[in-house]
Amino acid sequence: MSKVVISGYYGFNNAGDEAVLFSIVTTLKQLKPDVEIVVLSNDPVKTSQQHGVKAVNRWKVQEVMAAVGKCDLVISGGGSLLQDVTGSRSAIYYLGIVQMAKLLRKPVIYYANGIGPVTRTLTKTLIKIVSNKVDTITVRDDKSLQDLIEMGVTKPLARVTADPALGISREAIDLARGQELLGELGIEINSEKPILGICVREWKGLQDYTNKIAKVADEVASQGWQVVLLPMHYPHDVLPSLRVAKAMNYPAVVAEKEYHVKDILAMIGNLELLVGMRLHALIMSAVMNVPFVGISYDPKVDRFLELMGLEGAGTVHGLNENSLKDKVFSAIRGKIELKELLHRQMQELSQRARESAILAISLLK
Repeated sequence: MSKVVISGYYGFNNAGDEAVLFSIVTTLKQLKPDVEIVVLSNDPVKTSQQHGVKAVNRWKVQEVMAAVGKCDLVISGGGSLLQDVTGSRSAIYYLGIVQMAKLLRKPVIYYANGIGPVTRTLTKTLIKIVSNKVDTITVRDDKSLQDLIEMGVTKPLARVTADPALGISREAIDLARGQELLGELGIEINSEKPILGICVREWKGLQDYTNKIAKVADEVASQGWQVVLLPMHYPHDVLPSLRVAKAMNYPAVVAEKEYHVKDILAMIGNLELLVGMRLHALIMSAVMNVPFVGISYDPKVDRFLELMGLEGAGTVHGLNENSLKDKVFSAIRGKIELKELLHRQMQELSQRARESAILAISLLK
């Protein structure tokens, strides 16, 4: 039996990262049913229960070292692990796990990582030194590949695949469960009232963007739509979600409790349109073939929109209310064409997402 250790931002109640883990675990088990997976997690008990894997505390060095020492492969990713926009400690931690694995002579794969933003010279130097020791590197977009090359990472040559969450099968998601959960929030299901979903997050103390989103949501609600706010990172996204709802004149509901990633996917699958800031809110919409409008707070959002052949509605810094309104109502008018576009793009991207798992399995002895 082969043993794999997965290192990433897991066990932090972030639905996007949990979607990434869900996809990685599911795909690895499809390709190699007897694989034993151990996840380095902030909450090992919850991670084990939610994903059906073994898990150890990512902060306990002895537990991590023991897991890595017994494994046949270390997977670093997915997600934006190698960046320093939130501070240099994140990249240092994940590079430290990789360095530990190489000292213990274990193969390592970067699994569809998103790279950057990286601004500090020290971070760039560490990424270059450690990453050139990795056995296989896959990244989720062309610009992440370019970032690695510019930092001097050339051994091995990175390969562009796709974000792991894009490999989630829509057929594996229970839409009836999503209807049940939305019904519990007071959303009318199977009515003539379409549902607008909104996913927002805090960002550097800014608040004006929530008021502008609320005004546009009111415009949509005035057309007979229902509005639900879906926090992706619990409980961090609850407060900005409540701010949007409270700023609206029409009623809106906030999903204030924590949900399993499959439940969030199921709820998104019942939406008519999603307006989102978080990358994986947009990715989940694409997976569920739900048209979306993206608001950027980070280059990774712009990169995904470009990958899908879409233009964003602007950034949280000085978000233009009229531009957002135009994008939202354009998406509503062109929903059929948007769904067709998402379907075409997902046919390729879902296969590319699977490539990272195939490369990972090939490293197992």
